[in-house]
Amino acid sequence: MINPDAGYVKRLAYVLRKRDVEELREFLRHEANLREPERAGEIDEIAGHDLEVRMHKMILSRGDLADMHADARRWLREHDVEVA
Repeated sequence: MINPDAGYVKRLAYVLRKRDVEELREFLRHEANLREPERAGEIDEIAGHDLEVRMHKMILSRGDLADMHADARRWLREHDVEVA
């Protein structure tokens, strides 16, 4: 069976590899508009630093981005964010 979210997962990996917070924000806003338009505005309410923290945590949560894990952990440590 084909996973309908496979495209989303692939596009998210592409965006995360860029490590660009504003591109991630745009991606999330676009996806929210498609899936839950009434909540899309919430994406813009996330502070830049908070979204950057989330971006690095997203990277750590993905096995397909394992080559980026060390850099993400380092960034989180340098910004005093607990890393599990």
